[in-house]
Amino acid sequence: MGRQSGRLGAVIRFILGTRPEALKILPVLRVLTARKAAFDVLCTGQHTDLLAGTGLLVARSLNLPSDNDPLAYVQAVRQALDELHVQHTDWVVVQGDTASARAGAQYATDHLLELAHIEAGLRSGDFSDPWPEEMFRVEIDNVADYKFCPTMRNLRHLEAEDLADGAHVTGNTIVDQLRAMKVQREPGSHVLITLHRREAFGEPLKAILEGLSRVAREYPDTPFLWPVHPNPHVRDALEATALPVNVLTRDPLPYHSFLTLLASAKAVLTDSGGVVEEACTLGVPTVIARDHTERPEALGHSALLAGKTADGVESALVQSFTRSCEPSEVFGDGHASERIADLLSA
Repeated sequence: MGRQSGRLGAVIRFILGTRPEALKILPVLRVLTARKAAFDVLCTGQHTDLLAGTGLLVARSLNLPSDNDPLAYVQAVRQALDELHVQHTDWVVVQGDTASARAGAQYATDHLLELAHIEAGLRSGDFSDPWPEEMFRVEIDNVADYKFCPTMRNLRHLEAEDLADGAHVTGNTIVDQLRAMKVQREPGSHVLITLHRREAFGEPLKAILEGLSRVAREYPDTPFLWPVHPNPHVRDALEATALPVNVLTRDPLPYHSFLTLLASAKAVLTDSGGVVEEACTLGVPTVIARDHTERPEALGHSALLAGKTADGVESALVQSFTRSCEPSEVFGDGHASERIADLLSA
């Protein structure tokens, strides 16, 4: 891809739409700000309330709230980005595997802009789990000029796909974010729950909640704290399930409050990739309620892969209560954002 020239404006354009993207891009923005680099941040609007409290300042928002059809959302964002293309941009930077990231990558391709992908090379090996994220991350890596890999395993994935040109192992910027927030592990008595994956909606989520319910009944003095994702499918499953009284639901939390609960949890049950990274970095025993994970590095440290069955979730949760995990640097040493900024300004 060639650089587009002409109008003055931002040299680096970050395109994002979700809270995880914002949190993982923020450390890079801090470094670029300190270096007085030119950039702007464009938010698609994919997450609205969840972005509150992240500290992210955006130059502009497309105000496009998330669509239940992620492929339709990609097209809507692409069209809006095309209509907004009025500034000179050298680099477009996207993070992860969201619809916003996929649309940003297509925008860069359409306008012959150089594209950098933060968190490149993650693979679950199954296009249906997670869908469409696995497809999006592969498509983005196929067109990215620079691919910033959190781990050596991610780089090996790109090498196997003949996509290693422009790839660099940087670490994961979420580690930088955790260190900037000075979060420390202080084990407590509660279990933290986060569940939101699209591929679990329906019967799989019912099975996961049945496994959770069994454990909650077995441990009636243990609080199971669940900040419920705003997706209506999750809330519908919650309302259809008779959970034990010690499963305590609440609205989504600001990020710092969530991290405080995570750092003090005796275990976490999650289907979130970001939570797996955070928990591993902090040393929190983790149960992954999925059949596959694109972050298998955590399995050797803090995490157990439970699948989406009641028996699997029950067994893994009970095991997690007696596990002792140390904080790990398997996802990075806290300097990923500096390496990424170096490469973007090289």
